[in-house]
Amino acid sequence: MVDVSYRPGSILYLGQEQVRVEKPIDFYSVLVTRVGDGSVLVAKTIDLTIRPPTAVGPSQVTIESLTPEQIAEADRRVAMLTPLLNHGRVSSTVQAEVAASLGVSRSTVYRMRRRYLENPRRSVLVRKKPDGGRGKSRLSPEQDALLNEVIEKHYLKTSKPRVTGTYKALKEICRTANVKLPSYGTLRNRILALDPKTRLIGREGRRRARQMLAPRLKHFPGADFPLAVVQIDHTLMDVFLVDSIYREPIGRPWLTIAIDVYSRMVTGFYISFGHAGSMSVGMCIYRCIVEKETWLRELGVPGEWPMRGKPARLLMDNAKEFRGRMVKEACREFGIDPHFRPVKRPSYGGTIERLMGTIANEVHLLVGTTKEDAVKLGDYDPQRHASFTLRELEAWFADWIVNDYHKRHHSGLGCSPLKQAHEGFFGDNGIGIPDDAEDKRRLKLALMPMDTRKILDYGIRIDYVNWWSPALHQYYDPEDKNRKDRMIRYDPRDMQTIWVWLDELNDYLAVGYANPDFPPMTRWDLKRAVRHAKEVAESERKITEREIAEAHRRLQEREQEAIAKTKSVRRSKRFKLQAEKRRHHVEEAKRHLPQRPPAPLKPIETLSSAADDDTLAPFDDQNIRIDGLRSPPSRSS
Repeated sequence: MVDVSYRPGSILYLGQEQVRVEKPIDFYSVLVTRVGDGSVLVAKTIDLTIRPPTAVGPSQVTIESLTPEQIAEADRRVAMLTPLLNHGRVSSTVQAEVAASLGVSRSTVYRMRRRYLENPRRSVLVRKKPDGGRGKSRLSPEQDALLNEVIEKHYLKTSKPRVTGTYKALKEICRTANVKLPSYGTLRNRILALDPKTRLIGREGRRRARQMLAPRLKHFPGADFPLAVVQIDHTLMDVFLVDSIYREPIGRPWLTIAIDVYSRMVTGFYISFGHAGSMSVGMCIYRCIVEKETWLRELGVPGEWPMRGKPARLLMDNAKEFRGRMVKEACREFGIDPHFRPVKRPSYGGTIERLMGTIANEVHLLVGTTKEDAVKLGDYDPQRHASFTLRELEAWFADWIVNDYHKRHHSGLGCSPLKQAHEGFFGDNGIGIPDDAEDKRRLKLALMPMDTRKILDYGIRIDYVNWWSPALHQYYDPEDKNRKDRMIRYDPRDMQTIWVWLDELNDYLAVGYANPDFPPMTRWDLKRAVRHAKEVAESERKITEREIAEAHRRLQEREQEAIAKTKSVRRSKRFKLQAEKRRHHVEEAKRHLPQRPPAPLKPIETLSSAADDDTLAPFDDQNIRIDGLRSPPSRSS
């Protein structure tokens, strides 16, 4: 290590320009003269270096790298050079005496004195062992430039080409440029010497490099107490479920789950069929806020789930169901601060991602699981082995959370989530018991999907279907030409009932179908039926409720026919496959089992002489016994 000297006469560099220090101006700046043109200027000390920024400094000997013998030799040289350091001019006699004492020439003593005056450290007086140019490039500038070019353009790519492929590209470039080809080892060593960050950015991409190089925070910012930060997300569960009536497989469910970052306790979850949407988000938040004991009793799950209350901050990803109007309005109403993960920064959702990994491992142990991929399934058919209904899976999952996950030791916490939550609620700095929702009905409705409609003479109309009730009709004024929009809430899983907010009641009013014969539908079924009815009508006229109901019936029939055909084909295919397997096993057994030798023929007994004397009668006149069976007597002619 070399000190930067700001004494007058010192030669330094200001960028690429060589300058000479004239005098100091203050603690942070000096007056310098450019060596090239002699111009004078003021330079900041922080901008001055002992060599140009692009130059590589000579290898320095540090005190840490010296052996005790080398340190003793350096101390001896400093002591012998001391008489030469305190005088401007030194007589040749003194130099000769010092040279004789050190066993070196007078010119060596002069160089040692000059080095020590420039950098007064004893380590500069240690004789450096020649390194033979190790670590320095012996390539020509042209070779060096082509080597860097091929690494940048061919090796540092996200396709991750091999070194052998990069060397082929180097051969072609050197041949074209008529430059001598560096060896394969030179290319490999240059690649190994790359900065790890440069290598990751080039071959993995900036996003992956940022993930791998970013520091891993053990403590999520702001998660200093229970419910300070709650993360929520969806996942498709790796298990097939059956219906509750015929116990036939009907598909895989979606799980929407939320976790408290401080305690790692699950604050709520919701399982449903169909892609998770705003309803799933709303029901999950609802179960986060309310107490869980009533729900656990309905599921028949023993144990306690001491977690409820509104989260201070709700961290979500950027899916559209999280950015919908319902979530925004609910967060604004309940004082929840909604936050969204930065795009392509999965580390911000690391807590819930690790929880989902734990859940996946548990689900892979259930009957009907799909595992991670088809390869690990082998001959296992998840649909054939499916046994859980949606309600049964919900009970199993709640039981696992309450009596397993919350009580197991968490390596990141050093204790169980249940113990961590208890400390956060009732410890020395605990926040106490969280508030509970007073009107759970209003809370649940506030977390359902929302829309706005006007009250008309036929009630409320959504997608050509009317909802009406006598109680709603009294709020219809035929004389009012400026009817205001009313907020409505609905459960997309069952559109038979909607809830209309009435300022006059300061409450929601439940309203059913205007036509009681209209079939129950989900929101998705209704939209599909409307779309199909329009296609059948082939006109611009408005379609009727009867046409929508008829379209819904046809679609259901087609769906059931398709299901039946699919099952029939799969069953037939399975039977054929089993028959083919049996035939194959039989053939394999015949081919590999040893063949039994044929049984020897029994010798024919010689007829006795008594038989020869008898008169042979026709077969028809005899009762013949064959293998113990008596032949029927012949009929007389």
